[in-house]
Formats: sequence, structure tokens, C-alpha cells
Amino acid sequence: MLIENVLDSVHPQIQETDLFSDVRLRREQSKVLYRHLLLLNALIVRAEREKDIHSHTALSKGLKIFVTEYIHLLMYRDWAEFEAIADRILNAKDAQELGPLLRQFSSYLETLIGHVRTRAVFAEIA
Repeated sequence: MLIENVLDSVHPQIQETDLFSDVRLRREQSKVLYRHLLLLNALIVRAEREKDIHSHTALSKGLKIFVTEYIHLLMYRDWAEFEAIADRILNAKDAQELGPLLRQFSSYLETLIGHVRTRAVFAEIA
């Protein structure tokens, strides 16, 4: 039975796009979030490896962009922890302070990436 027939029999005013437009939007948002978390993780790996001002600046810019543009794509309960770790990285005074923060944030991001990857919208990709 076609979805249109099912919808007509349940509720004639419901359109297919009413049901599935939100799913498409969530899928795209999850993909965007996933890509940006991977990018942040790559910036952290670079900053840990190179330990120079350029890699730290790139990471700082990436964090600021993520917080202003993409943090809303995370689950709300993750916002405060993400921002707290990001703030500590942005305000680190030296490499000695930054090193442990980068390792902590890398572990945190790997966990977030894993959680995002388990979202239903990625089931079709696996």
C-alpha cells in the first residue's frame, strides 16, 4: 500500500511532506554536526601534535565558530559541558595548561561523535 493511501485512510488532510520534512531536516542537521565535531577533533589532534601558535589559533577559531554556529545542534544537556571545556581551552595560559585540556576535550569529542553516530538518521548509512 502506498503511503498516500495510508495517509488518506488515516487522516485525509495530512500530507507526506508534513510527516517527513522534519526527518530530512534532522538528518541534515545531524550530518552537519557530525562533520563539525570531526573537524574540531582534527584541530585538536593538530594542536597536540604541532604545539604552535598557528594550530592553537586554528583550534580557537574552530571552537568559537562551533559555539556560535553549531552548538544548538547538540543535545541541550551537552551545551554547558561543551562550553565549559571550550572556555578553559580558549583561556589556557600556556602549553603546560593546554595539553591536559586538549586530551580531555579530545576524549569528550570522541564520545560526542559516537553518540551522534548512533542517531537513527545514520542507520541507513551504516
